[in-house]
Amino acid sequence: MKGGIFQIVVLGVFVFLAVVGVIIFAGGGGLGGGDQSAGPVVIWGTLPENQMQDIIGEVAIDKEDLFREVSYVEKSLATYERDLVNALASGTGPDLFFLTQDLILSFQDKVAPISFRDISESNFKDAYLEEGELYLTESGILALPFYVDPLVMYYNRDLLSGAGIAEVPRYWDEVLTVAERVSELNSSGTITRSGVALGEMRNIAHGKDIIAALLLQTGNPIVRRGPNGLEATLGKRVAGGPIPESEAALRVFTDFADPAKPVYSWNRALPEAQKMFGNGDLALYFGYASELPALRQTNPNLNLDIASIPQIREGRLTATFGRLTALSIARTSANTDGALRVAEELTSAKANNVVLAELGFAPVRRDVLGVAQERAVLRTLFTSALTARGWLDPNPQGSTDIFTRMVESVTSGRQRLSEAVSEASTDLGSLFTQ
Repeated sequence: MKGGIFQIVVLGVFVFLAVVGVIIFAGGGGLGGGDQSAGPVVIWGTLPENQMQDIIGEVAIDKEDLFREVSYVEKSLATYERDLVNALASGTGPDLFFLTQDLILSFQDKVAPISFRDISESNFKDAYLEEGELYLTESGILALPFYVDPLVMYYNRDLLSGAGIAEVPRYWDEVLTVAERVSELNSSGTITRSGVALGEMRNIAHGKDIIAALLLQTGNPIVRRGPNGLEATLGKRVAGGPIPESEAALRVFTDFADPAKPVYSWNRALPEAQKMFGNGDLALYFGYASELPALRQTNPNLNLDIASIPQIREGRLTATFGRLTALSIARTSANTDGALRVAEELTSAKANNVVLAELGFAPVRRDVLGVAQERAVLRTLFTSALTARGWLDPNPQGSTDIFTRMVESVTSGRQRLSEAVSEASTDLGSLFTQ
């Protein structure tokens, strides 16, 4: 009788311990759950180490155990791509790494895709801004969006008001008015004051991205995944307009460099666009939101402000270009489960707010972007982030060269718009086979 009672007690204790173990495991184990250590997770990125450590520290305040073995390695932006390729090939690479939207095609075979069983496609779309869908493939999710730097319009308030322009241009046709009213030429035809920096590539650092924004506003994705693989849509008529969208976008961009037109306001002999804006001689400058502190520091007396980039009047959609940075799990990682748990925490709503506060980069989560902002600068930042778009660039340097040749062949008079676009589309398509 006593032996039977003893056995029952022992069995009860084992059952109790088993239940406790299940509860602990359910609360702490599994993908994206609990605070148990994620294990060794090395992250590579291009943010300064002290800034990334601050972000990790803030996110880890109530999850110290999870981040106990997480480390970050700062890499040079100039050599990041090469260093990452070599490290992954030799098996010494990180578990998580920064993957920008322009490197998706270059690195997709080096990524361990996140299964849709772990994060469903619908949950991903509900959580992140639309540009993040560039990371979606049939085999899973290539990366989780971390932060975005949208293309915005900086404007010189003094130059606009001095020219009798009361409102900031919201549409591209209104930019024409700014170019005509603000631009000044001396007796020899030299531009001494410019309304807008558009029309050339060599002294406009973001020329390719501005053209991309124009194209994306028309609904032309530039590159798309088709039934036969990737294809360039640069020379195709996607929306059914009178001329291909790329020709219309190229015309808008290059008209400002044509001395024969009343909107002439830019040429290759002028200083770099950001520098000219900082000097107070340029009314409209298209740059990234992250440039605001540098612009203010360069010229504290500059009466500048920030707005969303102009849109196509009665256009199909509202869009700007965004430099999107995401966290990707390396295919060579020995701890993909831990890397995913860390990536989920670093792309959470809390982390988005920390990145905004620490670095000024725009959030990528819809639940953060949907929060109303009182400050005008933040409203512009959030609106531009929500409408940010990107494209699948097969080779960033190669495509930059192609866009440069396309623009310069038109501004030099060597080719008509249709010829320049056709040649560029062919060249862009050829990058897929390299």
